Amino acid sequence: MRSYPILIAVLSMSLLLTFPLVAAAQGADPESVVRGYYAAVNAHDLDAAMVYFADNVEARIQPPPPNSTGIVTGKQQYRAFVQGEIADNVHVDLAGLQVAGDTVTLSAMISQDSLRKRGLAPIEYRGTYVVQGGLITSIISTATAQTLAKLQAASRVAQVPSRMPGTGGGAASESLPIRLVLPAMLLLSLTAMTVAHRRTMGRRP
Repeated sequence: MRSYPILIAVLSMSLLLTFPLVAAAQGADPESVVRGYYAAVNAHDLDAAMVYFADNVEARIQPPPPNSTGIVTGKQQYRAFVQGEIADNVHVDLAGLQVAGDTVTLSAMISQDSLRKRGLAPIEYRGTYVVQGGLITSIISTATAQTLAKLQAASRVAQVPSRMPGTGGGAASESLPIRLVLPAMLLLSLTAMTVAHRRTMGRRP
């Protein structure tokens, strides 16, 4: 008889641990899934955010960042991207969300520290999300013309000091990171992963 309380406790803990997965998969219409993902991102809860993704999720950024395909494939790669966005204190405001079958389209206004410190936040991306079985399977994030113009202008300004005379030929100024969101990034952005990879490769002998 004494084993029953222990068994009940174990079952209760199992239900608590699996409840987020069940909630995401059951009765989760595409709009609720996408909104739930961004709510978790804005709460900086990585584990809660990843509940909404299929293992084979594919995320694309258009146009792709420099030296990148602009594609992240698989849940683990996308988790690394979202983790970077959360570390950069990301916040995403959604607007114009529309649903057609299993597809959600929206506008995402993205703010994060790397943009805020340059006076660029927020930037806008248009996102298209495919949700199947309560899980996001595909993301396409497209930078608006205004966002591209803003980032390109800021990048040119950041590079000017390194070309001016009298600088002693020092290293070029820090280049502007172009962030994704996908959604979430946003994140959002795939670029966070690309920049980190280039910096890591640059430190290798």
